[in-house]
Amino acid sequence: MPDPSRPGVALFTKVPDGPLLFTEQIRPRTVSADAAAQAADVIDSLAALLTQAGADLRRVVRLNFYVSDDAVTPVVHAALAARFRDAAPAVSIVRSVLSTPGARLECDAVAAVDRRAAAIEKIGTAAVLPAGAKAFISGQAKRGTDFADSVTQTMEALHVSLPGIGVSKSDVVQVKAFINPMSSHALARATIEKSYAGGPIPAIVITEWLANTPTEIELITAAPRTQMKAGENIEYRWIQGMPVSPYFSRMTTIAAGTPLIFIGNIDSGEAAPRDQWLHAFQKLAGILRDSGSSFRHMAKATYFLANPAAREFLGEIRSVFYDPDRPPAASAVDIQSIGIAGRAVGLDMIAVPTKRAPAPPAPK
Repeated sequence: MPDPSRPGVALFTKVPDGPLLFTEQIRPRTVSADAAAQAADVIDSLAALLTQAGADLRRVVRLNFYVSDDAVTPVVHAALAARFRDAAPAVSIVRSVLSTPGARLECDAVAAVDRRAAAIEKIGTAAVLPAGAKAFISGQAKRGTDFADSVTQTMEALHVSLPGIGVSKSDVVQVKAFINPMSSHALARATIEKSYAGGPIPAIVITEWLANTPTEIELITAAPRTQMKAGENIEYRWIQGMPVSPYFSRMTTIAAGTPLIFIGNIDSGEAAPRDQWLHAFQKLAGILRDSGSSFRHMAKATYFLANPAAREFLGEIRSVFYDPDRPPAASAVDIQSIGIAGRAVGLDMIAVPTKRAPAPPAPK
């Protein structure tokens, strides 16, 4: 469903169960160029990668952009309008320190591709999640003796949770790490890669967060051996030994054959942080309805907190809208901004359709 106010951006995209390509961050090849040229270069590089995978830009279902400052956001929207007007993806934009000095923006993407592999397949640094059951694992954060030890302990804790849904490290398609400081991105990557020593390395996305903990890391995995309860296309799970929350599950598993619904970052408007959350969740309610989903069928949430007060009200708003037995897997990320001045909060979502009862027959 295109966003009428933003050409090249969708309010949501819905994709049938099929192979999905998850990229790492794509960086501009010439950082001396201006922001518009860098945006075109990044999209060109994505198009080339998709060609390798047997797809094109029309198959992109989600784009996550990272910009060096808010002035780059209009440039990104101009590039989206030019290149994605006829096949708009869901889009999120956040301001972050970037890993490449001089870069004005980076992006990672999710795209539908035509592949036949039954296991995770690598195409360059990107990875293809095969059709079938899958799982979203909430961000975890362990504090070690130093930065590298924090990443190591967090990856170990995430990997320990995998056998509970019948999978292993080789089933992981993407690792997304939020780190502080961003200057440690090379160390974070090396440490994550080390945790997969001897096996395939998933796509790795590393971006900034401003929390006091060195890192929070989340995973997406294939889950071909997961058993689903009869009548369910999504299940909400907790990890033994970890606290249970009414606001987020530790992981969600999605049944084979289930479409995914990608919802981009929702503009909450200008208001106090508490009211911005209310506006964002009211908009989310409408998008879930229009996409055929509901608050009881959300799989993965990312909450962007660009104001210290935003975290204070996040639990309050979720207690109003969420079923405490069915909250999505989630990460809450303290960031510089969502690329628009005056916005304290943002959220994006992955959901699945409801299994609605057939409509009653029309009256005679």
